[in-house]
Amino acid sequence: MYHFVSKAIGLSPTEAAKTSGWDDISDKIPYLSIGMSSTTNPFDIPARKTAMAGPKRDQILDAAERMIRDRGFNGVSFRDLAHDVGIKSASVHYHFPTKADLGAAVARRYTERFVDALGDPEDADAIPTLIEAFRTSLARDQLMCLCGMLAAESGGLPDPVVSETRRFFERTEDWLSAALSASPALGDPTAASRLLAELEGAMLVARAHGDVSVFDRIVAPHIRQPETAHETSPERAGG
Repeated sequence: MYHFVSKAIGLSPTEAAKTSGWDDISDKIPYLSIGMSSTTNPFDIPARKTAMAGPKRDQILDAAERMIRDRGFNGVSFRDLAHDVGIKSASVHYHFPTKADLGAAVARRYTERFVDALGDPEDADAIPTLIEAFRTSLARDQLMCLCGMLAAESGGLPDPVVSETRRFFERTEDWLSAALSASPALGDPTAASRLLAELEGAMLVARAHGDVSVFDRIVAPHIRQPETAHETSPERAGG
């Protein structure tokens, strides 16, 4: 697993996030990884594993999502999942007869959670919210976008997994198109695809460098800067 360098030396990743200017936005986003709340410490992997609640099927999906986002679909085995959840491999097969069934279910659930977490595309903070969802994967989760990982492997994936991966990009692009339509400067037919590609690529490059600030630099042009009120001086007002 990769660990990202913080520009704020001596601070934990969580503390560094608070000093980076992203904290106000990240508070609005549910923690997307394995269905945990945003108040859960994402670096506390052992606690996260033992605290998983609900039926075994959900626990298997949680473990599979985390592993795929870290090492890819082809790097996950039913044996790994069984060990992580604390069950026998036969129990994994009971819920998901094939790996294709498992991969499709993980991607389908991830897509629904991701789009739901983004909220209303017409909100003023829609685009920053999307960007922070990707950034959170790097800075807090230490993981890649699930469907970005799957897309990179799509040439060797079962058809059901490829279909669900494509669905993620279609739904996210639809959401982005709606968000960008409010901006004449960005509302062109390719804007949503280009921005999504840029975010996925920024995650990849930042992960290769092990430095989330690389992601920040790449996406910086898409972050709306706070408007500063300019008061007119008496001299200017008088002409």
